Amino acid sequence: MLRREALASSRKIKRKRLTLKLSLYLLAIICLFSVFVSFFYIPKFKIKEIEINGISSDNKDKLSNKFSVVMVDKYLGIFPYNNIFIFPEGKLKADVLSEYPDIKEIDFKNFFPGKVLTTASERDLFAVWCFKEGDCSFVDEDGFIFKSAPVFYGNIFLKFFDERRGSSSDGLDKGKQALDKNDFDKLVDFINFTASKNILIYKIFIRDEGVYDLETILGWHILLNKENNPEEAFQNLRIILDSQIKEDYVDKIGYIDLRFGNKIFYKFNDE
Repeated sequence: MLRREALASSRKIKRKRLTLKLSLYLLAIICLFSVFVSFFYIPKFKIKEIEINGISSDNKDKLSNKFSVVMVDKYLGIFPYNNIFIFPEGKLKADVLSEYPDIKEIDFKNFFPGKVLTTASERDLFAVWCFKEGDCSFVDEDGFIFKSAPVFYGNIFLKFFDERRGSSSDGLDKGKQALDKNDFDKLVDFINFTASKNILIYKIFIRDEGVYDLETILGWHILLNKENNPEEAFQNLRIILDSQIKEDYVDKIGYIDLRFGNKIFYKFNDE
């Protein structure tokens, strides 16, 4: 009987000791974690200023408001984002480029103590891209849609008219590629080649099956497809203009079809 009581008492003492050890371990972990967390609240490491350079005052205000919201937030609800060691550079960069399509690039640089320098650049207006519904948007030199555009008349901007089946203005202001970048670059290269010969393109109709109808400022058209090499197509254009279509007859051209390599077709308006 006495032996059983002694064993029971010994077990209770062991449990109490184990509970005490676990409690001390837990307390030590909490203390260490508290010290660790408090490190991120040291005023010396707090971001007090975010300087924004390289963009318009309107976009500066937008970014400043966004940064202000982020700076009062916390990672995992514990670690403040306004600490120079936790500043969410990657997340902010992705969010800004997604939410503000007219901003092309953005970079952050920490200046210890307490300052972050933000350098951003905006997309340049290159052309106007219009959909079948009549909605238009600005595109940059890469063919990226980034901002809605009013209706323009005349030749202020190069104009693209998207006549492809299924083309839509949905998501017009959210930022997207109007045309495959490689295809867009080839079109721009061809336009630059023609401009060097004073053949000015001011309208481009994007059609199904990769067909492009380029209207010159004089009213005649050039037909291309997305497989055309821009330099070779331009050389073919020069050949046909210099050898078969004399300068006096340029304004009478209906179209020149360059879609089939060295097989060039053309038609005058009165034919």
